[in-house]
Amino acid sequence: VTGVQTCALPIYYFSCKNYGGTVDFSGRVERVFVNGNQVCFEVSNGYARGEKLKGAAYVYVFKNRINGVIPSKYDVIQLKATLKRATDLDGGETKAKYFASGVYYTASGESKVKVAGQSRNFFENCRAYVEKYIKSAYSEQNYGVMLALTVGDTSALSEETANAFRLSGLAHVFAVSGLHIGLFSSLFLLLSKLLKFKRFKKCALVLIPTLFYVGICGFSSSSVRAFIMLTVRLT
Repeated sequence: VTGVQTCALPIYYFSCKNYGGTVDFSGRVERVFVNGNQVCFEVSNGYARGEKLKGAAYVYVFKNRINGVIPSKYDVIQLKATLKRATDLDGGETKAKYFASGVYYTASGESKVKVAGQSRNFFENCRAYVEKYIKSAYSEQNYGVMLALTVGDTSALSEETANAFRLSGLAHVFAVSGLHIGLFSSLFLLLSKLLKFKRFKKCALVLIPTLFYVGICGFSSSSVRAFIMLTVRLT
């Protein structure tokens, strides 16, 4: 089975540059996993020796290398790290798992982690306000579930809760798709009917806010696909 999974990986996944040794690494935190005395950061827009890396990277550091609060989502971190290609890891199953997550590199922290600021675009700033509101309105236990249901972000879900939804066959509700887009757009569609808007105004009233919602959800493939179908249906 392992051999099959390894062979199924595309050639370009094996073409990543091998930096070797310790490098100056930086990137934006997307997710944080804490396991005992070790912290794993899922990092995007990674740079090593001034060169942009392909895909994402998992950066592993011990807590004693972090000064103060653990960096969170959107923080840009800098450190010296030993960088390895995911394809150099042992086990075809591990490689396949990393490839499915878009992870091309792993890094082991060799210095203190420095936070160089935050990196967010317009939609991510809006999403941060949504996250802040949900966090203030719900308990810590329910925050992760509501965030996942609203914008498809499962990073705040506890492992226990995520496994419970997975085993019950309900994990798909956390992927923003036709259900979410349909419910959201139907509110504006109803409003357009109450206002008796004609076709052009109705499309604008429904599609513009829905596109904004899709942007807050990170333009995930399932949400974009649902938005395209909605656009076709209305026009």
